[in-house]
Amino acid sequence: MLGCVAFLTACGVHYLGYRRFLGQTLQDPDPERRRVGLVGWSRFAIAWQLAVIVLSVAWLLPIALGHRPGGYAWVAPPAGLVLGAALPLQLVVMTITRSAKRP
Repeated sequence: MLGCVAFLTACGVHYLGYRRFLGQTLQDPDPERRRVGLVGWSRFAIAWQLAVIVLSVAWLLPIALGHRPGGYAWVAPPAGLVLGAALPLQLVVMTITRSAKRP
């Protein structure tokens, strides 16, 4: 259950970052405005990926150092977080690539 919540939360954060920095910026005919939007989104994406790493390590480190619970469910929250951060990133990169082909 926590893995699903982490996945949906990560997807939501990625979507909000996309809408905030690239939503209308990629449609703009001015290359300078598109560049500014891409720089802002890149900063957001890097910060979000670092936060995902820190949160995943913060979840796994106490478990790795202490007694590991039975089964594999303990790995679901960080796995959901990582997948929720990685999958939307692929869609955003495809969108950026399509907009780069446009004049």
